[in-house]
Amino acid sequence: MLTVKHSEELAVWALRMRVWDYIVLPVKRADLAARIAMLVSSRAMSSSREAILGHEALAGIAPPGNRSKKADFGKRLLPALSYVEENYSEKVALGVVAQLCGLGRYQFSRIFKRVHGRTFREFLILHRINKAIRMLGHPGASITDVAFAVGFNDLSHFAQMFRRYVGICPSDYLHQMKTVSQARVR
Repeated sequence: MLTVKHSEELAVWALRMRVWDYIVLPVKRADLAARIAMLVSSRAMSSSREAILGHEALAGIAPPGNRSKKADFGKRLLPALSYVEENYSEKVALGVVAQLCGLGRYQFSRIFKRVHGRTFREFLILHRINKAIRMLGHPGASITDVAFAVGFNDLSHFAQMFRRYVGICPSDYLHQMKTVSQARVR
């Protein structure tokens, strides 16, 4: 829930209505993006779980696992998501991110995997690859510059990860982007 003015009465109402994200504007863009990402990932997980459970989920029978506990874990991971958004271009140490969330490294890793469905390292790499895709869409983009700008210090590792998650190597992707932009001009 987003609100411009904070009042105790409104906060109590939100709590009674089971609104767990009560945000008073202005809010940092990174915090808002992290909360939206958490909601989208939890929604995707719950819809896939409902598809697996079928009629039991529709009948109101709670699926296995405690959803409120998962939501609590998701909220606890928000500092990690914000930190990644702000520092993806630098070295991101698991210990630092875990400490931001008030957790140990192994506990953080288990919770992150449970909430987001992938390891923190995979999440970080995917975030960097998504940023690289956006940067490669700009005219005159250099693969080397983009790789270093998104936090990869090794071009071969960048190319390997890009190919793994996108399906083609960065140079082919850049070539496709140039071909598409030239076709639009005509």
